[in-house]
This record gives sequence, C-alpha cells and structure tokens, in this order.
Amino acid sequence: MLLKTYLVILIFFNLLSFAICCDTSFLVASNDFKENRWSKSFTNPTKHNGSQYTYLVHTVDSWSEGAEKLLPKPELLQEAYAFSASIINQDKTGTHAGVGFIISTPFKTIKATHFQDMFSGDMFKLQPESKKELSRLVSKYKVLLPEEILLKSSHKVDSYNEVIISGTSELKIIGIVIKRGKLPMYMKPNRTQLEIVTNYAYEKQIPIIYINY
Repeated sequence: MLLKTYLVILIFFNLLSFAICCDTSFLVASNDFKENRWSKSFTNPTKHNGSQYTYLVHTVDSWSEGAEKLLPKPELLQEAYAFSASIINQDKTGTHAGVGFIISTPFKTIKATHFQDMFSGDMFKLQPESKKELSRLVSKYKVLLPEEILLKSSHKVDSYNEVIISGTSELKIIGIVIKRGKLPMYMKPNRTQLEIVTNYAYEKQIPIIYINY
C-alpha cells in the first residue's frame, strides 16, 4: 500500500514538473510568436491597397501642447519617453485625430495595448509623472496581437484602439494619413496641418494615404 502511494505521488510530481516545463516553453514561444505577428501584420503604404491594409498610426491634433513642433518634425517621436498610436485597417479607421503619421517600430517598443481608448496621460517627456503613467498602463494592459486589437475595436469613426510605444532611433516615419469627408469638427485637419504634412511627404518622398468618410 505504501509503495503504491509513493508511486502515485512520484508520478504526480513528475507530471507537474513536465507541465511547468512545457508551460515555460509555451510562454517563450508565445512571446516569439507575438514579435513575429507584430513584424508581419502591417502593410507597406508605398503599395497601398484601399481594400486591404493595416497601419500603425500616430495622429496629431491641433490643441495639444507640442503638436505644432511634432507635425513638421515627426522624428521627435524617436526621442519620446512614450506616446500613443492606433492600429487601423480598411474596416476600422478610428484614430485620435484626422491627420498623422504611419510608423514602423520594433516589437520591443510596444509596451501596452487595448482595443479601446486607454485615456493615457502625456508621457512624451521623461519625467516622474510619465514613468508613473507608463507603469500604470503596463500593469493594467497586456500586449495583444494586432489582429486581436482590430477584432475587438469599434467601427465608429470617433472610437479608436490605443497602443503605447516607447521612443527609439529605430522608429521610422513611412507614410502620412489624412482623413477627409464627414468627420466630427474636432477631428478635421485644418489648412495649416494639411500644408505641413503634404510638404513633409513631398520632401521625404513618402506616400499620403487618404481615408474618406
């Protein structure tokens, strides 16, 4: 009887050890899988297809502090402690504002994601408040796959998902997004904004993607 009990206990702990080992391997594989999906989920704006595309976009409004500096020089995003962006595709085009930049950035810079607005605070400059806010968001929100985020995102024009990104010299500006048509007034780009981004696109030889409503 004691021998049988011992064998049962031994088998149990062997199975437990195997499960823990497998689970750890799965976590490693899962992270690699996420990195792979983040690197391959986005399309190239130079080959834009209006019926099938996926972009990571940082939009710039006309009222936030520093917006006038960022619009003509989006490379400042490389120096940001953290900032927010949204993933859009042909079916779900919601963003914070009506004009902005299509970006490419390594997976390691993706800190938190959500299929809705996180109502994140300003984290552009490195300061105690920025560190606290980023820590709050990272602890509350996981990094989901791009397709997961889009699947749960709203179709509404004034509703958007949010991706928190840390600045890096590896970040690239690869295109411009301009929304036009029936938009909420606060979202419509003004003439100055349009002129600035159009000139930037011409100077850098990057495409402008128009999203019509």
